[in-house]
This record gives sequence, C-alpha cells and structure tokens, in this order.
Amino acid sequence: MAELKATGGNWRQQLMHAEDRPAVELAIAHAPELASPLEVEHRALLPDGSVRWIQVRAVPLMDSEGNVSEWFGAASGITDRRVAQERLQQLTATLEERVQAGTDELMAMEERLRQGQKMESPGQLASGIAHDFNNMLTGVSMGLELLEMRVGQGRLEDLGRYVEMARTGADRAAALTQRLLAFFRRQTLAPSAIHVSAMVNRTLHILARSIGPSIEIETRSDQVEDVVRVDAPQLENALLNLCVNERDATPDGGRISIEAELSHVDGGLAERLVLTPGPYVRLSVRDTGTGMDASVVEKVFEPFFTTKPIG
Repeated sequence: MAELKATGGNWRQQLMHAEDRPAVELAIAHAPELASPLEVEHRALLPDGSVRWIQVRAVPLMDSEGNVSEWFGAASGITDRRVAQERLQQLTATLEERVQAGTDELMAMEERLRQGQKMESPGQLASGIAHDFNNMLTGVSMGLELLEMRVGQGRLEDLGRYVEMARTGADRAAALTQRLLAFFRRQTLAPSAIHVSAMVNRTLHILARSIGPSIEIETRSDQVEDVVRVDAPQLENALLNLCVNERDATPDGGRISIEAELSHVDGGLAERLVLTPGPYVRLSVRDTGTGMDASVVEKVFEPFFTTKPIG
C-alpha cells in the first residue's frame, strides 16, 4: 500500500509501532531456523500520527553461506478486521458478564426456593426456567459464533445483525431474570376470607379447558360452607398444578376427584403439622391414574424434584 511505503527499505524502523517491534524482531530472527514462512501482525505509525494494522507474510531468501540476504513477501492492511475483532472481544466480555449475572441470580433464586419451599410444582418451574434460559443462551452463542466466523473470513459487511442477535439473547435473559425476581418478591402469603366451594368451582372453569374431555372431574364440597382464611391465588395454583399433574398421570382418560371436607385438627396431629388446634377444611385431590412408585413417593415433597424431562 502506498500509504505504508517506507523509504530506504527500512520499514521496521520507519513504520513499525515501537511497542510491537520486539515481538516482530523475534519472529524474524526465528523464521529461518524454523524453516517456515514469516507471518506477523503489527501496528504501523503513519507520518500523520494515525495508526494502522498490517499483516506481513514473507519468506527469507538465503545466500550461498546460508544467511538471509533479503525477504520476499507482501504486507496487507487489516485495520478493519482488527477493529472488528476488538469489538467482538468487547461484546463477548459484556455478554459473558450479563450471562454470569443472570446465572448468579438464578442460582440465588434456586437456593431461596430450596430454603423456603414456597413454590407450587417447583420441579416444573425449574425445568421451565432452564428451558427458557437455554433458548436465550443459544441465541447469544450463535450470534457470537457467526460473528467470529465472518470476521475470521474477512467478511466484515453486515456484522451488525449478528451483534444484534447476541445482544437480543442477552437482553431477553436479563428480562427473564427481572420477571423471576418480581415473581419471587410476591411470594409473601396474603390470606383472605374465601368460600372453599366457590374457589373450587372457579378453578373448575379453568380445568375444563386444560384437562380435556377424556377425563371426568367430580367434586364434593357442598357441605363445606365455612369461610376460611387462606392465600387464594396460592391455593388455586396448588389445586391447578395437582390436577394438571394428575391429567398427565391418566393419559388414557379417567377420573379426577376433588373433595373439600371439614376436619378437626388437635393433639398429636396438630403438633406434627405445626398447626394451631381447631377446625380446618381439608382439600384433597384423587385420580384413577398410574400412581407413584415408592422411589417417587420418597421425593415428592423435595424442591425441584420432577419425573418430567427438562424443558
């Protein structure tokens, strides 16, 4: 290139950036003994003070005594490629920080779930989070891989679309983290007075759309007219999750029975359940499905335990 042309053939002294000179000189010194072409990249400091990146490829021409008489090769401008590589490194570092931050948040949430055991169907929740987060990380990694491949090929046009692909994946992961944080902050129980039979009837309208016609749902709650204090959304979600799980346990159809009955808790039972002795409403859900074997029963109340595949 004309703008990089040195006078007197002393391009290393006239053009090469002083900070890059030691590494280049070392590569030049070892190239003949390694019997391999010289290939180095370094910065060139131009007379106007600007800096350009160049790549030098050359082979040594030896004299009759085996010494290097001159070098034969070419220099190419690679400033655009180096700028793109630096941008890629910066983007990668930023995305890794975002992904790590999201991972840390998810781990903290998992620990809170393990300690509090406040969530319904925690196994389904954990697998759902993992599925969503893996999808988002796939977008990040794919964008970075495509960006790196095109930069390595010297195809520098239209790189913004791959940067945007990676950034979108990272932003979606960050948004998921914020939604989960907000969700966990709502887990404080807020009991209110409700009629259990009315709550069950409301839930049936939702179940009718999700359970399907092959499963019959029967309820027994007519005799329960007492008003109870409970966190209604939590109870409704628990009932929904139980019924959905029982739907999955009866793939060939069957019956789900929901029963609400008055029960008096006192003595040893109250102590074992950590309840104040007195009258309660017991809500039970039964099905005609496949049931659970002993190994599943042992783990049924463990946070994050599920027999369903991740995702």
